[in-house]
Parts: sequence; structure tokens; C-alpha cells
Amino acid sequence: LRPQDGVADMTHISNIDVDGINTNLRVRFNRDEIYTYTGSILVAVNPYKSLPIYEQDVIDKYSGKRMSDSPPHVFATAEAAFANVKSSDQNQSCVISGESGAGKLLGMHEQPEMIIPRDLASSSRHQPFVNRLVCFDAQCEIKGSIIQEYLLEQSRIVKVAAEERSYHVFYQLLAGGDKEQFLLQPKESYQYLNQSGCYSLEDWDDKQAYDDLRLAMTVLNIQDELIDGIFGLVSAVLLIGNLEFLDVDGESVSLSKEDQTTISKIAKLLGVDSKKLEHAAVTRQIVVRGNTTTIPFKHEEAVNNKHAMAKALYSRTFAWLVDQINSTTNPGEHTSKFIGVLDIFGFENFVINSFEQLCINFTNEKLHKFFNHYVFDLEQAEYEREEIDFSHIQFTDNSLCLELIEKAPKCVLRLLDEECRFPKGTDMSYLEKQHAALTGHVHYLRSDDKTKWDQQFGIRHFAGDVIYNVNGFLEKNKDVIQDMLFELMHDSSVEFVRDLTKFQHLLEVDRKMIVGSSLRRNKSIMRSATSSGRDNTRTTKGKPTVGDTFRRQLNALVEVLQATTPWYVRCIKPNNSKKARIYEDELVKTQLQYSGMLDIVRIRKEGFPVHVKAEHFVEKYNGMARVMGKALSSDPRQAVREIMTFINAPQTEWQIGKTKVFLRTSVFEPLEEQMKKLLTEKVKIIQVLIRAAFARAVFYRKRKAAVLIQAAVRGSALRWRYLKQRRAAVCIQAYTRGFFAREYVKELRRKAKDEFERRKKEEADRRRREMEEAGDALMEQSVAEASRELLAMSMQAQAQVTKSGTSMGIDNIQSLDALLSGNYISTPALSQMGAGSSGYASDMASTGSRSRTSTLSRKTSQQYLDAMSSELDALLSGDAPSEPPGARTLRRRERVEKKIQLEQTGLNSSSLQSQLGGTSSSNVQETFRYQNYPMIKFAESYFNDHPQHAGGTLSRSSSSKSLRRGEKLVSNPIPKADMIVYTKMPQLPTSLVHLHNPESTELACSIWKDINKQLRGELKENSIIQSTQSIIAYCLERGELRDEVYCQLIRQATNNPSPEQQLRSWQLLSICAACFCPSKRLYRFVLAFMMTHQKDAVVGPTATWAMNSLKRTKLHDHHRRFPPSVVEMNAIRELQPIICRFFFLDGKAKAIGIQPCWTAHDVINELAAKIGLQSPDGWALFETTPESEKFIRGTEFICDYLSSWEAAQRSSIQASKYQTTSRRQSNKSNAAAVTQALGGGDAKFIFRKRLFKEPKQIPKDPIEHALLYAQAVHSVVRADEFPVNEKVALQLAGLQAQVIWGNAEDGMLSRYEELEQYLPRRIRLCNPHATKEDLAQKIFESHKLFGKGLDASRAKVLYLTAVQHYPLYGSAFFDVQYKGFWSFPARVYLTINVEGFKFVHQTNSKVLAEYPYSALQTIEVNDLEDVITLNMDPSIKAEASNFMFYTPRKEDIANLIASYSPAHRNWKSVGKAAAVVRKVTDSDKARLWDIVRKHRIGLVEAGLLRRPQEGSKGFLATTLRRRTKSVSGSNSATTSSGDNSKYAEIEKSFSEKYWSYTKSKISQSLTLLPSGEDEVIAMDMFLSLLVYAGLASSGGYAVDGERDHITLIQSVIQRCLDKEELCNEFYMQLIKQTTEQPDPNSSINKSNWTMLALILGVVVPSNKSLLQYLTAHLRRCGLDASTEEGKFAQFCQQCLNRTIMNKNRKYPPSHQEILCITKLRPIHSRFFFMDGEFRALMFDAAATTSEVVAMIKERVGLIGRASGFSLFEVFGSLERNMLPWEKVADAIFKWEKYARSTNSTKDLRLTFKKRMFTGQPTIPSHPIEFDLIFFQAIDDIVNDRFPITVEEAAYIAALRAQVELGDQSLLDSTSGNIYAEILQKYLPKHMRAIVQPEDIASQHAKLKGKSEAKCNRAFLEFVQSWSLYGATVFEVLQTYTQALPKNLWLAINEHGFHILRRRSKEPLISYGYKSIVSYSPSLRNLMIVTGSLTRGTKFVFTTNQASQIAHLIKDYTYIILQRRKVSQNQSQSSE
Repeated sequence: LRPQDGVADMTHISNIDVDGINTNLRVRFNRDEIYTYTGSILVAVNPYKSLPIYEQDVIDKYSGKRMSDSPPHVFATAEAAFANVKSSDQNQSCVISGESGAGKLLGMHEQPEMIIPRDLASSSRHQPFVNRLVCFDAQCEIKGSIIQEYLLEQSRIVKVAAEERSYHVFYQLLAGGDKEQFLLQPKESYQYLNQSGCYSLEDWDDKQAYDDLRLAMTVLNIQDELIDGIFGLVSAVLLIGNLEFLDVDGESVSLSKEDQTTISKIAKLLGVDSKKLEHAAVTRQIVVRGNTTTIPFKHEEAVNNKHAMAKALYSRTFAWLVDQINSTTNPGEHTSKFIGVLDIFGFENFVINSFEQLCINFTNEKLHKFFNHYVFDLEQAEYEREEIDFSHIQFTDNSLCLELIEKAPKCVLRLLDEECRFPKGTDMSYLEKQHAALTGHVHYLRSDDKTKWDQQFGIRHFAGDVIYNVNGFLEKNKDVIQDMLFELMHDSSVEFVRDLTKFQHLLEVDRKMIVGSSLRRNKSIMRSATSSGRDNTRTTKGKPTVGDTFRRQLNALVEVLQATTPWYVRCIKPNNSKKARIYEDELVKTQLQYSGMLDIVRIRKEGFPVHVKAEHFVEKYNGMARVMGKALSSDPRQAVREIMTFINAPQTEWQIGKTKVFLRTSVFEPLEEQMKKLLTEKVKIIQVLIRAAFARAVFYRKRKAAVLIQAAVRGSALRWRYLKQRRAAVCIQAYTRGFFAREYVKELRRKAKDEFERRKKEEADRRRREMEEAGDALMEQSVAEASRELLAMSMQAQAQVTKSGTSMGIDNIQSLDALLSGNYISTPALSQMGAGSSGYASDMASTGSRSRTSTLSRKTSQQYLDAMSSELDALLSGDAPSEPPGARTLRRRERVEKKIQLEQTGLNSSSLQSQLGGTSSSNVQETFRYQNYPMIKFAESYFNDHPQHAGGTLSRSSSSKSLRRGEKLVSNPIPKADMIVYTKMPQLPTSLVHLHNPESTELACSIWKDINKQLRGELKENSIIQSTQSIIAYCLERGELRDEVYCQLIRQATNNPSPEQQLRSWQLLSICAACFCPSKRLYRFVLAFMMTHQKDAVVGPTATWAMNSLKRTKLHDHHRRFPPSVVEMNAIRELQPIICRFFFLDGKAKAIGIQPCWTAHDVINELAAKIGLQSPDGWALFETTPESEKFIRGTEFICDYLSSWEAAQRSSIQASKYQTTSRRQSNKSNAAAVTQALGGGDAKFIFRKRLFKEPKQIPKDPIEHALLYAQAVHSVVRADEFPVNEKVALQLAGLQAQVIWGNAEDGMLSRYEELEQYLPRRIRLCNPHATKEDLAQKIFESHKLFGKGLDASRAKVLYLTAVQHYPLYGSAFFDVQYKGFWSFPARVYLTINVEGFKFVHQTNSKVLAEYPYSALQTIEVNDLEDVITLNMDPSIKAEASNFMFYTPRKEDIANLIASYSPAHRNWKSVGKAAAVVRKVTDSDKARLWDIVRKHRIGLVEAGLLRRPQEGSKGFLATTLRRRTKSVSGSNSATTSSGDNSKYAEIEKSFSEKYWSYTKSKISQSLTLLPSGEDEVIAMDMFLSLLVYAGLASSGGYAVDGERDHITLIQSVIQRCLDKEELCNEFYMQLIKQTTEQPDPNSSINKSNWTMLALILGVVVPSNKSLLQYLTAHLRRCGLDASTEEGKFAQFCQQCLNRTIMNKNRKYPPSHQEILCITKLRPIHSRFFFMDGEFRALMFDAAATTSEVVAMIKERVGLIGRASGFSLFEVFGSLERNMLPWEKVADAIFKWEKYARSTNSTKDLRLTFKKRMFTGQPTIPSHPIEFDLIFFQAIDDIVNDRFPITVEEAAYIAALRAQVELGDQSLLDSTSGNIYAEILQKYLPKHMRAIVQPEDIASQHAKLKGKSEAKCNRAFLEFVQSWSLYGATVFEVLQTYTQALPKNLWLAINEHGFHILRRRSKEPLISYGYKSIVSYSPSLRNLMIVTGSLTRGTKFVFTTNQASQIAHLIKDYTYIILQRRKVSQNQSQSSE
């Protein structure tokens, strides 16, 4: 090929000479083809212009391609080096060489572009000797890069050649820097720059380069302050060059005024003192033996000193930058391979050459030697060894030149170093010695001019002869440190200048070299051998010289190159003017000659670059034999010939040596291609066969597995069918047996009832006869007559309303005229009852209630009267109408009669009564044989062993601590008979009953002391009370202490010689019996003990009282919540009831005596009996305090409320005088009885009706009717629950007055002055002009008009009948606040009645919405907040899918709904773990136990576990077991023999103790851990587990101080997150501690399970075998959900499944999460909206942000298409969007930890708002979405994230004023600034002082009459008018360019990103997502590249939300791509 054609590879040209190579390069240069191959060596000619050959598409073009397949390019070389790194273990190096200006830096920057981002390279020219290492890991993934610099060309700073520029950074700073900040001057004024006259380059923008340089520094995480410090120092370096100095007598210098000004500027830039800097500029200091001497500089010395200062500052700055780059890009410890990119100096030969040129040319000589050795020496030596035919090529050998420079003992560098060590050595003396030593060396030259022999010497280099001037050689070699300057820099006010001082001794800084090993990631890769601190006695003695340091570094570099595969890039300088399109032939030829390019081309052309051993060649290409069709020769060389002949390779292109084959590329590449095709074909065949084999094996395996699965499924199905059938049979049998048993009992009860009715009738007849004799028969008759009259009266009133046809039945009753116009029958009996003959009328007043009415049946009043009269007559006469029994009843009676006849004939009536539950105490004694339950029997079974002294008494010196641990056996225990009788022993060695918890044991011993102090009378009364309450409180808290206390009291009450002590002990027993029951195992023994003492003279009454209390407490089956009050304890001691008052709604009360063990249900029955209420169904007690009202459930103990009153110091607990009359007054005792009772203070018990299950039914009981009347009055007057108008209210008030006063009397207007007694407050205030007298007059007139002629009973009937017609009658009202968005007011009444629930307006009582109970799905009651949530059925159309209300009466609401709707009685379990309860059989237990054993075998075989220490008898010695022999037997029976034998073998090393619970500290870890440190941590983790369970003091070790359990949990789980091995270990510990727990329901077991549940919500074990074992363990323990352990196990299974599904978390649980999980509830948290409201939701520990967002959307009722919403972490001013996959629980912990570490009082607000806006902005049609967007827009404006003008601000304020204040015309303008609050709430801070009230008022006036909805819509329309509406606005800073302001807004929306001035509406620049090439966030910076990767526009923003912006861009990009896919699919489908 001809050179004139511009051949890509110069080894292919025909004429190989300098002219031909030059011609080829020139042709390609003119075509802008600057790269040319010379074999594998790349030649690059600098174009001096930008070419579009470095873009991303060019990179992609060369990626993965071979060099021969692509045009010449530096990317091809980089790709070849990278391919070699991947295919071999050899490191690679790329040597880039050339003259200054040849374009070496460009090649260095662009070559790694194939591998690393361009931004890691510096964009400024520094001209160092740089080696750049791109580091890879074992997988050839880039891990980082390292830059190693060897010598900075410092001479360029102070001296610039003609037509050359100094360092680019000087010109860039002057072009783009801040002139005021950096004190910049015109570039011509700087002496360091004006020497050459060259200030700019063609096609080079210094200003843009300055911006790019700042950008690069920002990307490298250099802070803005440090960047400013760097450029300030660069400016100072330029100013140093302008110092002139004035010579003073040739001995010293002084500063001129200009110099002083310059010094001041330099001092300001460096942040040092100007006076001290002046001193350092004109003097130097010498330290001799600790004495400092100051010597002034001469003029020449001062000039040299300023140059040294400039060089020192610049060189240290460069070293600092290299160190900063390396600290950012350091690969760390994972480097295994690297590619080195070496940029070396070009050969230099100037007019005056100094020490720097010597080092530069020495480097070129060294690398030229390496190049020759690699290219020529090794190659030709190989040819000679193999004896192949080749022509020897002569090349330049520069070994002698290198010896002249560096070979000891006599060489240039050694002589220079020796002279530097002489105190009086000079440049002249050095040169003289060098001439004497080296003259005569073939490469050493002396000047032809002998006059210059004392100044110059020369060296004959490979590139030419160079003459060096030795002036300054010694000083430069010494590199004199500017000590005085650096002393000043230590105290600089500039941070960068201070940090620069650590590089003061630059030569002593050690650069670590990578030679096939890893480099540790450090802050800096530079290590200083000396301290960087101050040292005033520094000397230069022993410091390395520049030349020696450089030589060592160069040798180390050559070693690295020799250990790598080198690649060469030769850079050519086309012209000296550095201009584009100029090619100087002579200049290029000169470079080609001394670079040896001609020889390179020749050897690459004539040589054989591919060398392969013949054996390897035949082995590699042996596959060609199959194509050849014959076998290859056994001789490798002959086989090679056969292969080469077969492929027709030309003989000139290959040769065979002795052992190797030599190939040229023209033969090797086709051979490789052919072999590749052959291998590809064969590989395809192999792949087909292997894939077929794999597919066949997979098919067989799947078929086998399918058969196994089918067999297992069929077997399992049959087993389950069998088990189901068996369970069904058992169930049927049980139901059948139960059916017959119920029939039997029913018949027995019928017989007993008949007997009871007979006796009752006899008793009634007897009483009637007695009453008749006493004259009281009329009373009983009056009650019956009153009931009939009441019913008749009510029916007549209803009929009157129906007949009149008025509007009484509608919601709003307008008048009661129709009701009051009837002529009602006379009711003398009812009137007599109302006059005071009934117990209720004499003891109490009527109360109010809420009720509902209904339409009665169309019977006439007479029909109702007749029917009721007949029923009442039959009831009172005892002859109730009954139908004859049917055939089924007769058959049942016959069966029962036969069964009774077959039973024992001795069954008496008392036994029958006992079975029916109506037994007396004597009957119980007959059936319960207490003789069978002596305490000695219990003691022998359950008591601990107590030691005794040799004499039979307890030794006081015995160690109670060791006994409590249970670790030592008692050799001589006290007999159990002595342990149940009285003892004077002051303390116990341990508890009587075995207690599992050591804390409980300690408490038991402490309680023993307190009990004995009480019994002995050593305590005062107050102390007795406190001691008793403390004992009871401990027993209520810790269930296992209850048996202990009972046993202690029984012991001290038995055979006690002191009657006083015996009585006190029985009083304590009575108190205990009233508060809690003993366990099932002890109950019968305690009961028997009490029975045996009933006839005791001293304690008999107390024993009887205690026995009765114990029975009733046992019947209630639950214990008290609080210890007894003082009043209760006094009553128990006196064996008297507690007198307590129970109020009715009219303020009157009834006092009754209650027992301490009575529940609210007992009190209601007693109260109903006292007042004569026939049926207490639906009636309830309420606790009313000044703060709240609470419903008292029927199962709650009344005395618990008395205790709470006492604790709250309420006055109600104090007994006060109370006057009452007996229900049946006799003539003999007509006086009122005065007594004292509780409940008359600030807390009361209220008795009123709660449930109106049949509000349409008229009560037959006159007492109940009177109570309902009083409740109706309260509902109308006090509570104002019904929408009564003024007329109806006055009519009802008239009836009420008639009841109170009888007929109206003139002149008695004072009766009506208490208006609050008659009228509701709303009516009293509706007419502001009406006075009190006016209303009293109206009530009087209504009384006179409507009450005339009515007795009290008739008035009550009419009043109640009227109220019953209101729709809300019978409803309970609850004041609630809705949390969320809906169309109703925030505060409403939630009313609940028998039909469902309603939302009622609080002002007008209008029903807003109503729902039946069938529409209600579940009820959620929040344990932590006063929040209740009503979840609606999805199929029901409702305002929202759920309603969340804030109310303190949440439980009352839930209980009331449950009372009306049995389907919702499980509201307490909503939100808890759904426990699957089913019957547990022994076969189920055995099957799951076998699975556990199987997985234990798997753990052992997997090698995860550590074998226990042999002979460790103490290992888990205190472990308790609770597995029964029957279960073990069933287990072994069901396990296969193989598993049995294997498990038996494992049990030898891993006994049952290894797997099971222990309360002792373990001696070693359970699993194998990698290090001893992990072993220690594992032991500490188990200790933490014991501490958390309360066992820290039971293992024989001590724990220092109190450990916070929350912190303990978090620290342990954090360790599990940090290391997988520790996580596996802790799971083994937890499984161990929850296996075979002696007491599954103990607090210890609960603590262990709590810890397991907590960690399961965070991280799961990584080991598969352990995970399977954990799953099996949870399944086994969760089998029985009736226990606490079973509930926890099932909850843990849910946590495990969720964590596996959503992956592990990053942080341990928060405090809030720990509290929730402890209660087996999901995590509870508030989620806020932009209006400040919140929703309290529950979610599990593994819930992600996306799941919670979906939950919130569902809860607030957002429609499905409302997308773009997200969750934000808001903590004070900090806000961050949570990514969809992030865990919400992690966010709670993270900010909880942040608040704790910063001592912040702020709380995390998880805020729900819209994040991404897509599509055209529209007003949302859905009201909830509208509210969310609306309040979010308000928040954006208030927080200054939305640009508004002053006029717009006034308009916004006016819109909000119209909503909140109403029309402007109605406002009082004299009341000051009426818009002040509006300004504060709705405008940003900077607008509040600008916007004037007058502007708002004018805008407000225009909005007259505009509704709230229209104002809100107008507000949103205004916000959406901004062109960037929906964009997320971020406040950012930028300092890299002056083209943009420093403070900016960065707005991100679906169209792209927009840069705006802050508070500006129009963007400065906008870019779409298509134009974004890349974006990369760091901790506080974000870089966005647009347009092109290399020539595009770059933006760097400083912001703490960089990652947020990047994720937002990513999400919008994803949405755009999804849209494109959808549109493409649609277009394809349409086609």
C-alpha cells in the first residue's frame, strides 16, 4: 500500500522510510484522521482542535471490538487492554509519550473514557509526570482509580518559553474567576505570564474551562470554601511573581510601595499576616544547635526565594489535589487488576536547559530503554534462540547514556547529591568535580567554548545532544523548604492554606505503588514520614534530594511496567505554533527519527508478533484435524506444517523455530477466525446435546417429583379427610351427648322450677294472707292496676295521634296539639303510684334517656287494655296461660324419667339443687368433701425444700441467694408438715411454692416480711394500708405470686398461738379472696381450708365471709384491676358491705350496700331489686366525672372504681350523709333514716338505660316507665339531643311542670324561673330579645294550657309518648371528631341504636348519614390514641371506605355496637394477629415434633452448630422440661426408624438440653462463628436476652447497673443486621429459649417470644437450614392458639412471612414498634395530611412505603386513578420523600435516633401528599382528592415554594378571608387589622409585611356572596395557572459558573427540569428528559449533563436533596417510557 493513500496500519505500507511514514501521517492528518496504527502501537498527531470522535456513540462503536476490526483510535487501544485484563491475569499499562504540546494529556483523558467517567480526570493542564491506574476487582468491575505523580515541571511556573503558555489554570482563573474575590489583574500585568506573549489558544475557551474545572472539583466532593481557597492561592502565586525588590547596598533588599501593596494582596489571599509575610520575603532563618539566626537576602537571593515560594505553593497545591482525587476515587481493598495509563514528559532541549530538563530527559531515556528492550531486544533475542530466518534491525541503544546519569559510583545524579551534602558546596564546585570524573565518557559533553566550562555540561541523548546550565542545580536538587512561609500558613485563616501545610515536606511523603496487590482505602494515599505539625528546630540534615527521590520513583515505575503488558501511544506535535491544520514536515520527521518510529515500523512489518509453542499450537488447533479428514502427525512441528498447509498460509508469513511457531497477523487472524467458526459449530452441537440431557434430566426429576407430590397430596388429602371425618364424628357425638345432657338438665330444671313455683305460690298465698291481715294487700293490687292503667294510657295517647293524622311521625315535630287534645281515661291506681307509694318515687327522681319511636299496631286502646289486663291478671294470680306440651316434649320427659329411675335412688333434692346452681353452703359442704384436700397434700406436691438447722430450725446464715437460684439441693429439708403451720421465722430462704421467675422469688421473700410485720402489729395504720395494697398490687401484676401469698397466709393462720395474729391473717385472706383467686391447682385446697374454720370462735365469721367472696370471685373468672381502697379494707375487716350511692339522671340517688367482689352486673340487679324495677335488661351503670363519662361493663368490679377514685384523690371516696326512705314505710317508722355512703362528690355512679333493643315496645313496668320519663326529660332539656322547636319545647315544659307542681296557679311565676330545668339551652338563646321573665311566662301559659286536668302520671305518659316519635329516640350520642376528609363537619354526633349508627349534625340534630350494622365490616380501636375506626363493607356505597373518629369514649362506642350487633363482639381482636384456634390432637403434636427433629438433624449435618463441650455437667443444668412421656412415646412411635437412629446418634453430642430453654448463662456459642470477637459478642447477646427476660440475676453472674430494655433490644438486633453469622446465632438462642418453656404463659416466655417477634420483623436468618428449623418451631408452638405462646408463635409466623416477602430491613425496631409488638399488635403511627389533620393507622414491621400509601388511599377514600401520591418524612424543616421499597418502620427508627442524638424535641411527621403530577392540570372531581391538592397548594405558597406577586398574594388572602371571615361588608373595620391572622396563615414570610390590608379588602369586596366551595376552586384555578404547576421545586446553589445566579430554584415536572431564579415564575433554562445524557447525585451535590457526554452542558447544584431530585427524574422518565410502550403497542395493534 502507498503512503499517499493514508494507510491505517503503517506496517502495510510499501516504502518504509522516514519520508513514507511522514507522508502517511500527513495524509491522514489532513483528513482529520489523527490516529494511525504501527502494529499494536498507536501514533497520534495533535490536531489542535476539537473533533467529534470522543462521543458516546464512538465509545459504543469500539466497545467489544478487536483492534484489527476497527479504525485506529485510542479507544481501540483501551479496549484491547481491557480485553487482555479480562482474559488473563496480567496487568496492563499504556505508555503515552511525546513532546510538550503533542497532546499527551488528551490521550490520557480520553483513553480511560472507555472505562471510567471523564469527570474523574482533571480538565486543566498541569504537565506532571503522571501514572494513572484504573483498578478492577476479580470480576473486572471498576472499583476506582489512582493517580501517581512523580515530578511537577515547576520551572514552567516562573519561566515560559516563547510562544508557550504557562499552566492553563492561570489563564482560566483570569478569564472566569471573580476579580474582586481573587484580586485579579489583567493577564499582561503578571510577570509569570507576560514572558512569552502567548495568552490564548485557538479553539479554546478559558472561561468555559474555568467553569469545567470548578465542576470537576465539585464532583470530587471538594467543598466550595476549599475551591475558593485553591483559586485564591493560584492568584497569590501570580502576584508573587510581580515582586521586584529594591537592592540595598548589595547586601539586603527592601520592598517598594508597589511591592508592599502586592504583599498585602498575597497575605489577604493566603489569610496570613502581611508584616510576617514581608519578613519571610526578604530574610531567611538558619537554625544552628537550636539557635535561630535571621539573615537578609541579597537581591538575587530574594528573587530566587520568591520563585521558590511560588513553586512551593503551586507544587503543594498540585499534591493536595492529587491526594483529594485519590481519596475520592480510591478503589479500596478489592483491587486485583489494573490498567496503568502513563503520561510522561516530552524530550526537551531549550536554549537554556536546567535541572528540570535533566530530569525530564532522564525519564525519556529510561522509558526509551524500556521501549527498546520490549520492542527490539526481547523480540530479536527470541528470534535468535529459535533460529528463524530474519534480518537483524539496528536500533538506538541508550544504555551508556543511562549509566552516565544514574549508575554508581560516578554519575551525574550521585555527584550532584554528594555536592548537596557539603556545607559549602556550590554549582561551580559540583561542575568541577563532575568534569573531572566524567570527562572521557562517550556520552558526556563539554562546551566547545571553554569560557563556559564552569557553567555548562552536555549529555548525548538518544534524541540529540543537550547542553545543561548548572546555575541553581544544587538549590533545585535540595528543594529548599520555605519554613518561614509554612509557619505563617499554619495560622492562616483560609482552611485550604492550613490544610496545605501537611505537604510541607513533600519529598518525605511516601507514595504507595501498586504492583499486583491491593491498595487499602484511606483518607489519603500519601503517608508522611515526619510530623506535619510545627517544629521550630527543623534542619535539612538527612532529607532526600529531588534527584534521588525522582530516580527511586522512576525505577519503581519501570518495575511496574515490567510486570505489565505495555501498550504504546506515540504523540506527534505537528507544528510549533500549536494551530490547527498546520503540518510541518521537518518537525515531524525529527520526532519520528529520535522516537525510533522507522525501526518500530520495520520490526512490526518484518517480525512475527505472534509466538506460540508448537505443542500449544497443535493442542489449540487440533480441532482442524477433523476438517482436514486425517490425523495430525505426532511430531508437533510437522503437525504445525500440516495445519498451515491446509489453510494455505503463505510461507513468508510464518516460520517454525526449534520449539515455537512464529506468525504474522495476516496469518494468525484468519486462522483464529476459522477456528472460531469451527468451535462455534461444535459448541452448538455440544450445547444441543447438553441442553437435551439437562432437559431430559429436568423432565425426569420433575416427573419423579410430581409423582412424589401427587402421592404426598393424595396421602395428605386422605389423612385430612380421615382426620376431618374423625373430628366430625367426635363433634357429632359431643353434640349428641350434649343434646341429651341438655334435655336431661332441662327436665331437671323444669321439675325444680315446678317445685319452686309451687313453693313460691304457697309463699305468695301465705304473704297475701299476712298482708291482708296487715292491711297491705291494697298495695300489691295497686301495682297491678297501675300497670294496666299505664298501658291503657299510652295506647290511648298513641291512638289519639294516629286519629288526628298530624305530623307527629316526621323528623321535625311542629306541635303536640293533637297529642294533648285527647280525653284520657282516669288512672287512679297510677296516680296513687305516682303520689309516692312506690319505692322509686319515694327514693329518687326521674332521669333522661334517648329513644326511638315506631308505628304501633292498629289495635284500639280497649283491645290493648283488655289483653294487658288479662295477662296481668294471669301473671299476678300465678296462672300464666300456657299451651299443652307437644309430642317431642312428652318423648323427652319420658326419656328423662327413665334415666332418673336408673340413677342412684339416694339422690336427694339438695343434690338436685346443687346441679341447678341454686345450692346453699350446707349443700356445697355435702357435695364438696373438704376432707380430701388438706394443705399437706398440696405442700408435698408443690412446695420447695427449705433447709433446717441441726436442731430443726432454719439457719439464719444460710445463703438465700443460692437457694433462690435453685442450683443447690437441700440435704436436710424441713418436713412439709412443718411448712404449713405457723412459724416465727423472720425471713424465707426462698418461696414456698416454686416460682419460675427469680424476681418473683425475691418479691415472695419480701412479701413474707411484710405479712409478718402486719401480723405482729409492728406497723402503723397507714403503713398497714400501704403494705396491703402493695402486696395485692404485686399479686395482680404477677399471677404466679398469688398462690404464694395464699400459702403464706394459710401457713401463718394455721396453729397461730395469737388470736390477734390469726384474725389479722384471715382479714388479709379475705382481702385476697375479694381481689383474686388462686390457681386451679390450689383453689380446692384454699376452699377446704376456709370451710374447716367456719365454726371457729375467733375467725369463723371472717372465714365464712372469705369463703363466700372466694366463690363469687371464682365465679367471675377474672381478677381485679386495682388493689383495694381504704374504705374497702375497712369494710372487709368489719365484715360489712360498702354503702354506696347510685344516682339517677334527675340528681336523686339510691344507697345500697355492695360487697367488694361485686361486679357492675351484681350492683344493677341489686339496685333493680331495691327500686322495684322488674327487668334490668338494657340498664347500665356509668361513671361520671367532671372530665368524662364512661360506661361500666357488667363484668367490671365496682370497687376498682372506688380504688381509682382514691388514687385520684376524688371527693367521692369520702363518705357523706345521705337521707333516704325505705321502700316500704311502716306507720311505726315514718322518720327518714340518715346514714353515710360513698359516691356523692366529683365522681358519681349514674344508673340509666343504655340499650333500647325494642324501643317500639311500651314498658309494662310503671317503675321503668317513670325512669324512662326522667331519661327523656334529660335528653330534651339537659342534653338537647332532639330537634325540638320552641313551641314543642314549651309544650313539653308545660307537661314537665304539671308533673312537678300539679295544676298551674296564678301568681306562682317563681316556679318557672329556673329555666334550665324546663328548656334546653338552644331554645333559651334562640331569641336574644326574650328575657328570663318572658320565657317563664310562656312556660306558665303552656303549663296552664296543656297540663290542666292532668295528673302527674298522665303528664309523664304524654311527655314520653311525644319524645318517642323523634327518630333519634333510643340512640346513644357520642361527640366525635372525624379524622380525614369528608363532606360533613369535622365534629358530629355519632348515634348508635338498635338498627345501626348515624352521623348527626351537632347544631341542628340533622341526620347526615345512617348505616345498618350489616354495612359495618369491622371496628378498630386504637390502644395508644383516642381513635376508633369503623371499616365499612366494600360492597356498601358510603361516604368513605372507613370512618376514623377521635373520641375518648372509643371503647364505649365499640361495646355499644357489640351489644346491638353480636357480629362485632370481637372488636378487641381486630388489628391483632389472627390466631387460628382449632382442636389439638396428640397426632398433630407428634407430627410437628417429628418435623422439628428432622430439621435439627439438618442443622447438624449442615455444619452450622458448635458441638457442646464434653463433660460439661453444668451446661444448661437448670433447664426445666415439660414434655410428658406420653408425647415422647407418641413421637418415637411416629418417627421412621432411620430418623430415630440418626437422631439418637446426634443426641449423643447434642442432647435435649442443648436445644431447650435455660435460665443460666451458656458457656459457648451455639453456632460456629468465624472469630473469637464474634464469640464474645454472641455470649453478650445471650446475656442481653436473659436480662430482657428478667433472668440476669439467676445465672451466677452480675450485671452492672440498670440496662434500658429498649436500647438493649435495638443494640442486639443491630448486631444481627451487621453480621449474618451473629444473626444466625441469635436465632438459635431465641429458638432455644422458646423451646420446652416450663410455663408457656409466664412473663419470661412472653419476653423471649417478644424478642423473637421483634427480630422477625427486621431480619430473617440467612442460613436455609436454620430458616426451615425456625419455621418448624413456629408451627409446632403455634399449634395451640389458646395459650400466650401459641398466639405469639402464630404472630411470629406472620412476621416471618412478611419479612421474607419484603426483604430485610436496614434498622432495628423503634421504641414505638417495640411497644406495639409487645401487645401483639401491628405498629401504630400517625400519617399527616397537608391541612394538619392525621390518620392513625396500623401496619406491620415489613410494610413498605408503597403498601402504606395504598392503605392511606384506601382509608381516606381516594379513587383508584388518583396516582402520584407518596409518603414524606418531615422532621422540622427537613423533608424527604420515601422511596416505594423503603420500610416505614425504618423511617420511624431513623428519625427517632436522630432526635435522640441531637436532643431534639421535634417529632417525625409522616406526611401524605402528591409527589408526581402528570397530564393536563384539572380541578379534581373527587372531593377528597380536591382537598388533598388544595391544602398542598396552600402549603407550597406558605413555605415559599410557589412564586406569587404582591397582587396575587392579596387575591389569595382575600379568597381565604371570604371563607373564614365571610363577606367583607359584614366585618367590623374598626377592630384593627382584621386580616392579620389570614396573612400569617396563608402567605409566605417575605410577603406578610409587603401586602397591605387595603389591597386585601378591595379584593375581598369583589368576592361578596361567594361560597366556600367556589373560593376554594378559584384558589386552585389560580395555582394551576402557573406554567410549571405540579413541578417539585427545590432550593439549590450553584457556584461553578457565573452565567447563572448563585441561588436558584430547580423545578422538576413531567416535561423535564427547569432552572429559575428564586421566586420567579419564568424559567431561565428548561431541558426535556430527552436532552439529559446523565445525572449523578452525591451526598450534597447533583450533576446533570445535557446534550452530549463530552461536549454537552453540565450543571452542578449544591443541595441536601440531590438523591431526591435524581429519584424524581428517574420516576418521571419511567412514566414517559411506559407511555411510549403503550402508544407503540396501540399503534402496532391498529396496524
